[in-house]
Amino acid sequence: QGNVPTLNENGITLATAASLNSTSICFKQPANQTLLTFAKPSRFRVAIQFGAVSLANMEAQITVGSYGIGESYYGFEVSGTTLSGNCSNPNTSATNAVTLKTLSASTTYELEAIFISGRGVDFYVDRDKVGTLTTQLPSTIYSVFPNLFIKTTNTTAKNMTIAYFEYLQERPNI
Repeated sequence: QGNVPTLNENGITLATAASLNSTSICFKQPANQTLLTFAKPSRFRVAIQFGAVSLANMEAQITVGSYGIGESYYGFEVSGTTLSGNCSNPNTSATNAVTLKTLSASTTYELEAIFISGRGVDFYVDRDKVGTLTTQLPSTIYSVFPNLFIKTTNTTAKNMTIAYFEYLQERPNI
C-alpha cells in the first residue's frame, strides 16, 4: 500500500500506485527531540508540484508534528483541488482548517506556514498571505517531523514532488 518515495534532481517524489487507496509517505522522526517544541515560534516552507493527472480523488498532507485529529501539528492538507491550512492539538476532537486556494495539476506552489505559540498559524501561498488559524493550536513536543503524504481514492496513480523543505524554529532556552 505504501509506495517508497524517490529522490532525484527535482526533489522527493511521492507516487501512489494505480490502485484504490494506494499511498506514499515520507516522514522523519528526529533522534533527539528535546529541542523541537510548539512552545517556540517556528515556520516551514515547501515547494510542491502535483503531477499532470487530475487532482480529483486525491488527498495529501504537508505538515510538521504528528498528523491526525487530537495530535499536535500544523501545515497543509489537499483534498482534490482544494488546499487548506490546518492544525490540531491533543485537546481537540476535530481538525481546525481554513480553505486557502484551488490548486491545478502541473503547477509549482510555494507553501509557507508560520506558527507563533499561543497566537496562531499564518498560511502563505506563493508569498501571499491567504489564511490564519488562531484556535486548536498545537501544544506538545513533536513526535514526527516533517510529514509528507499522498493518497489516491480511486484507481488512478497520483504523484507529488517536493523540490525543497525548509524548517526554522526559535531555539529554546537550554
